[in-house]
Amino acid sequence: WYKLIDKTYYGAILSIFGAVITLILNIYLIPKISFVGSAWATLICYFLMMAISFYLGQQKFKIKYNIYSICSYFLVAFVLFFASIISGEKAYMNIQIDNTIFFGLYIIFMYTQVKKIIIKKNNFY
Repeated sequence: WYKLIDKTYYGAILSIFGAVITLILNIYLIPKISFVGSAWATLICYFLMMAISFYLGQQKFKIKYNIYSICSYFLVAFVLFFASIISGEKAYMNIQIDNTIFFGLYIIFMYTQVKKIIIKKNNFY
């Protein structure tokens, strides 16, 4: 959105904000949980940058996103992720097979979503 309204300095501000957040979280998390702390710091940083950018974008250059559809992708991914963690705690299950099944389920979900979009687009014309 900031490129579309010729306000690219917002991108620079968001990048600097992200760098500061990453640095602070890395300093705090790496000593506590090692390299996993860096991964969490990066995830949190990118999420915050995305949320702030979305909020500002809706104020400056409103785009009507299908939030329900976007959230459904994340919800399914999180459910399958936590199912993978829970199944990994069971000693009698093979975690590689479980994860492959969960990944396959996510691929099927994504395929059905993309198929709906293509059908909707073809019916539009």
